[in-house]
Amino acid sequence: MSDILNVLAAGGETQDVSQYLRKKEWARKPRRPNSVHVIVNQRALPEGAPLRLSLYVPAEQEALEAWLVADPARSPAT
Repeated sequence: MSDILNVLAAGGETQDVSQYLRKKEWARKPRRPNSVHVIVNQRALPEGAPLRLSLYVPAEQEALEAWLVADPARSPAT
């Protein structure tokens, strides 16, 4: 933050920022495929079959409970 204020105080002239750049680029791990896409693409469930989400982490259960109860259309998935 102080660097930004110093640049502004100097009339907008910037300093060499190379010291802040990453030294080495790390390869990112590939993302896991979306669960919905896997289920659909593998035809893991018959068309129209009900699907139930079971959460085991209490914080996730609490976070979603009120949202799901507020609209009954949010709970079922087919």
